[in-house]
Amino acid sequence: MNAEDGSGLSEGARALMEAFRAFAHRRGFPGWLPAGDERRHGEHRVMRSLALADERGLPGLRITELADELGVRPPTITTMVDSLERRGLAARGNDGSDRRAVIVSITAEGRALGARMRERLGAEMAALADRLGEAEALRFAATLGTVSRFMAERRAECSCPPDGKERE
Repeated sequence: MNAEDGSGLSEGARALMEAFRAFAHRRGFPGWLPAGDERRHGEHRVMRSLALADERGLPGLRITELADELGVRPPTITTMVDSLERRGLAARGNDGSDRRAVIVSITAEGRALGARMRERLGAEMAALADRLGEAEALRFAATLGTVSRFMAERRAECSCPPDGKERE
């Protein structure tokens, strides 16, 4: 059986492989990300983490906390935060309990962009639900939930990090 080309797989498994390949090439839905931001998917994930911390009343997150949460190395997060900071979407500050530690927080401009993105995503999901119909949309959401839990269980079983890259 060659899993790479789908030979030897059931029809359902081949269909899933093709669907995941097609979906993997898209980082978001049309119009979801601001123009020019299509290549900044990781930065949007950082912003989402910062926004959730902000909603919980936290002053921000340390670089290492963001790296652990997103399953990437701290230098990767630092590069993303540099870009977000240049664009006024995130800010660095000192941790009051440890002056050596840097805390990253979302700015007012970052919150506003996040709100616009959630609005766009909501509109895209409403359009998708209209296209699928309510019953199919609910089935699809349930299936995605099942897939997500399956992947999380498999990752835990093989001790794979969230980014899928083996650590040395």
